[in-house]
Amino acid sequence: MTEASTEGKIEAVIRSNPHFPKSRLNSLYSNFENLKHLNPEGFEANIQAWSNLLTGLIQSGILRDSQLSINTFNPNISQLLAIPMYGQPKGLGTILNELVQRRILVPYSLYSSATDSFVSIMHDSMKFTDYISPGKWLQWGIQQLGLASTFTSTNKKGELSKEIYISWSILCSVGQTFINRIQKEINLGTRSSSLFDKVSFYNFMKSIDPGLSHTDFDILLIYFSRDLGICKIKQLDSITCIKFSNQEDINNNLTDEDIGIIKLKSTITAIEIRNEDLEKKVSTMSHNMKVLLKNRNSTNETGTNIRLKNMLATRKVIISSLEKSSSALGQLTTTLLKINDATSNKNIFDSLSKSSKVLNALNDSINLDDVDDLHIELEEGYDKTDKISESLASGSKAYTNDEELENELDKLYEEESSNVKPVNSKETNKTEDDDSELIRKLGDMKVTDEIPNEERRQLEAL
Repeated sequence: MTEASTEGKIEAVIRSNPHFPKSRLNSLYSNFENLKHLNPEGFEANIQAWSNLLTGLIQSGILRDSQLSINTFNPNISQLLAIPMYGQPKGLGTILNELVQRRILVPYSLYSSATDSFVSIMHDSMKFTDYISPGKWLQWGIQQLGLASTFTSTNKKGELSKEIYISWSILCSVGQTFINRIQKEINLGTRSSSLFDKVSFYNFMKSIDPGLSHTDFDILLIYFSRDLGICKIKQLDSITCIKFSNQEDINNNLTDEDIGIIKLKSTITAIEIRNEDLEKKVSTMSHNMKVLLKNRNSTNETGTNIRLKNMLATRKVIISSLEKSSSALGQLTTTLLKINDATSNKNIFDSLSKSSKVLNALNDSINLDDVDDLHIELEEGYDKTDKISESLASGSKAYTNDEELENELDKLYEEESSNVKPVNSKETNKTEDDDSELIRKLGDMKVTDEIPNEERRQLEAL
């Protein structure tokens, strides 16, 4: 992406941001530092608008080389944020200072040099004030801050210092996404899955997010190791060893065995890269030989043959080297698999040993005689419960009088009989007469097989 196209996209983002309406652009692009005392509400509105814009630009992926931060120098951030009629934002130094003070942005120079976890620093106002104080920065050798009372984003000339500003909220969010994938990988049950060198871990992270830059990788590695403590890092002469904690190994300190496995994985990776390069050379050479054969002629046949023989000899050497390298790769890969198997066997043995001890300890805590006594006590308790229940049931019957119940029942029958209405004899006779008339009419009806003409036509139509 060219700088011109980046500027065009950033201007489009600015124009479409609801916090940057045309009516407020003049104020937002001015040096509004004096509003902090003259118009605190206006100052706050401007800072909130710029915070929203800068965070949105980082998340959009428009900015080059980072999905976590924004830098002031590559390319020049003031130029990227410039728009026609209003030019570059004149209060950018004030904006960055405020966002740092509010812990929305974190300077990379401050973040990478810290010794304490930034998770605790970001939640402790006293610690954060200490880390951005001039005394702490002078300790890190940052002399250009002069006598400033707090961190400042500008130098003595009022120009923006070269700095990378990390969005803390985005770092935490993106970091958690990577952590979820890393935990799935390291909990596969193999020891080597939690061990990396820096190159292999970067490649693994790139497989999760192909757009991951080296800058973001370095930031995330610090975040994982120092801030969250989910991995340990040890720098050796020729390799950076990284170990993540997993479910089976809560203590994630790097041991000599871990370092040996990491070196083995690093060697395997190097040989795989070498083999890929050799395969490409063999393929390219074979292609060139075919082209040379196709284009040969009688005038240069001797020269062509010499070149072909040289190419064949070289290809034979490369193939031989590739075969040896592939054989070594197979041995190393087998060794790594056997190490994982041995680790798994050790874990299974340890689990069975601990389980056996727990099982025996639990069994030893129970006496069989005590179990028999318990059964006897339970039987006695059951019997006693049954006797109490029977006693309570017989006691309730003593308060029941059968003679009173019979009298109550007789009264119910009498009330029911008094509610029944007598049948009217006239109505009964009338009903019988109606039934007789209905029977007579049915008897007079005649049934024939003849169908009326109209009905016959309708049936035939069907």
